Amino acid sequence: MVGRVPIGVAALTAVVAMVAVAVAVLSLGKASRLERALDDLRVRPSGSPAVDAFDPARVAEIGAASSVTVFSGSGLGTGFAFAAGDDGGSIVVTNFHVVEKGRSQPFRTVQVHVGDEHLAAHPYRWDADLDIALLDVEVQMPILESAYFGDVPPTVGDPVLAFGSPEGLQDTATVGIISAIRSTWLQTDAQINQGNSGGPLLDRDGRVLGITSLGVGRGSGLGFAIDIRQVCELDATLACEPSA
Repeated sequence: MVGRVPIGVAALTAVVAMVAVAVAVLSLGKASRLERALDDLRVRPSGSPAVDAFDPARVAEIGAASSVTVFSGSGLGTGFAFAAGDDGGSIVVTNFHVVEKGRSQPFRTVQVHVGDEHLAAHPYRWDADLDIALLDVEVQMPILESAYFGDVPPTVGDPVLAFGSPEGLQDTATVGIISAIRSTWLQTDAQINQGNSGGPLLDRDGRVLGITSLGVGRGSGLGFAIDIRQVCELDATLACEPSA
């Protein structure tokens, strides 16, 4: 004879079963919500890269098309085309110390390497204190645009690329971030060595932020670039930022 299950026990068993079902339903609901949240966070393939993605290869290609290696009696450095010059030429920006002859005066003529071409260039405006010189080069080159024409000004943490000829190794790109913004200087951890002087520091869109000028100490990871807007202290006709 099968004994009867006491009513109290049966009721308790039913309650436990209902609680178990409720917990299972809640768990399924939480799992479903969690899965949806994770799905929202997953990177989905796209037909085109994100607008704000940093593509070093693309930025380096832009820098290469507009950059030159500068040779003078002081050694070598880098420069980049920043505006169209007279008679179809280009205005190239570099550091003054790259072309300095002495007593705050540059060499009358320096040599620039544009791809496979070796051309004469002539400093036409300079400032030893700003450490900037403008060269007239008789060849048309793609012009780099100032980063300060963008909707959002550069900020600490933004990715950057330095392009130049460190130690004479032409067409060298190094990447990093803006480490600090210090008055008329941008600090970066992108590697900068002798020969980079005068080259462009580029933002994610290939626009020029500054003129790479020096690295501090071997292996220190400290590099500096002069704010590109300082170029307009030399020549107000150049477009460094939107007019007021």
